[in-house]
Amino acid sequence: MVRSKRIDLVHAHHFEGAIVGYAVRKLSGVRVLYDAHTTLKSELDSYGFFNIKSLSRFLDKKVPEWSDHVIAASDTLKVFLQGIGINRSKIDVIPTGVNPEHFEGKDPNAMRKRYRIGRSQIVLYTGSLANFQGIDYLIQAMKGVFEKRKNVALILVGNSNTDKIRDICLRNGILDKVIITGERKFDEIPLFLASADVAVIPRIECPGIPQKLTNYMAAQKAIVSFKGSAKLLIDEHNGLVVENGDTVAMANSIITLLDNKDLRKKLGGNAKSTLVGTYDWNSLCQRLEKIYFRLLGLEARRG
Repeated sequence: MVRSKRIDLVHAHHFEGAIVGYAVRKLSGVRVLYDAHTTLKSELDSYGFFNIKSLSRFLDKKVPEWSDHVIAASDTLKVFLQGIGINRSKIDVIPTGVNPEHFEGKDPNAMRKRYRIGRSQIVLYTGSLANFQGIDYLIQAMKGVFEKRKNVALILVGNSNTDKIRDICLRNGILDKVIITGERKFDEIPLFLASADVAVIPRIECPGIPQKLTNYMAAQKAIVSFKGSAKLLIDEHNGLVVENGDTVAMANSIITLLDNKDLRKKLGGNAKSTLVGTYDWNSLCQRLEKIYFRLLGLEARRG
């Protein structure tokens, strides 16, 4: 494909894309821009596979080295990359982006009707249900919510680990209040968000910026997040931020939002304002283009 289409630059996302890009680079000489969303250490280490920590450390270091340039999704990730020996001149920070218009004007009742939720308030999580996402923390927090508030439902939109998550919910006696949708198309995510009263992020360590966070913010949702994933949030300004792993604090923050519509509206409005002009793709793409031109040696020829 690179040869037939005369491609000059591969923008490779995450480790899978960068490893494929490296192979293509060796075969064709094409330049590779590695878009680092997170570290493998923060993801793979939670699986407990034999020797997985050694593999994650190796790839965390080698994948950026194999690339011509690196985009880090956050300042935290840039510091990590510099700490393992990647030259700072090889790294630019461009955070995760979002198209706010994808989340505008959606029917707030569409998913309520589909899942027969009725008038219950909805706490929503979207994304992977893998171990490192901290869904077990969320289930513990929601158990506390359900003990204090009736007519509340938890919706988990994701397709991995579903059997394990159902078992945890069952053991905690909350399965009848939890809806696990399985994999859904991205076009449906704005509909789920439109229906939600509160959106949550229970991941305790995220060197990058979770895509779900920018989606939540674009949809003007009131957010509760553990500190480790709250890169764009200021507590009580555009979300509620709680200490990592403190499920009691997470439960109390969710209850606070469920009980206070005005606070939900304020935090959601501020969340979207934080994005526009800084984290929307119309703004970020201009920064990406400059990197493309620089890597291809075309800066001086730009019109």
